[in-house]
Amino acid sequence: MSDLKRGPAVPPDQGQIGLEPPRGAVLAEPRPRNTAAAVALAAARIRAKDPDAVLVVVSADHWIPDAAGFRRTMAAAAARAGEAGTLVCVGVRPDSPATGYGYLLPGKAVDRFTEKPGPAAARLWLRGGKHLWNAGVFAWRADAYLEEVRGSLPALHRALVASGAFAGPAAALARAYDRAPSVSLDHGVLEESGRVETVEAAFLWDDLGSFAALLRRLPADRRGNASRGRLVAVDSRGCLAVAPDGRLTALLGVEGLAVVTTEAATLVVPLDRCEGIREVVAVLEGGRRGK
Repeated sequence: MSDLKRGPAVPPDQGQIGLEPPRGAVLAEPRPRNTAAAVALAAARIRAKDPDAVLVVVSADHWIPDAAGFRRTMAAAAARAGEAGTLVCVGVRPDSPATGYGYLLPGKAVDRFTEKPGPAAARLWLRGGKHLWNAGVFAWRADAYLEEVRGSLPALHRALVASGAFAGPAAALARAYDRAPSVSLDHGVLEESGRVETVEAAFLWDDLGSFAALLRRLPADRRGNASRGRLVAVDSRGCLAVAPDGRLTALLGVEGLAVVTTEAATLVVPLDRCEGIREVVAVLEGGRRGK
């Protein structure tokens, strides 16, 4: 099984995309409110300057070594979004039944988006060969996205867009964020939309949002162990250790573990269960201790 999420094969381009944003082009949220709000804020600001603007939305934790393939894919996605007014998602051909990604089912009329399915559905869709992973890379017109927000997340639209808070002073924007619901654009917009389209990625892609993905990208020893920080691994295989500077992680006779140490806590989890870490977070946020 490949450790890359692959689109159609393309020659690698080792060049870097280095762009300095224009002065004043960085827009900061007053506080985290998830991706639907973040993109709505950006879309509203950009639409005010250019009513016909097309946005490309890219998360920061992606591994994309093929700059040329990425540019080709995003040019096609942006052109389609501008022409059709659809929400264009970049899809990646899956190589495992991952449950940490949304899935796209390309269709003749409207593509279907499903966020983070269960293991049974993920295995079924992998065998079927029709579904693609949602790479978390999108293109759409600013006005098209805001129309979908108004229909599926009216409270968010009222708080940030209709109120004019997106263009107001910092204090007004902060108050609007307090009123805005915290929801991902995947759940809040894409799953509810009837205008989703898919473009398949023409580049290599990986999501560095999990410890398993980090292990794939770090230099490893001959037994497949990798670390950020000091590591001693004896009779151990395929493990990841992450620790603060100066802290040593020692492993003996274990396989396939992530051991992550911070100043406050230590997490030990099988790498094939990393997608379940949200369950631990839920327990901690609920003030309970797991058994």
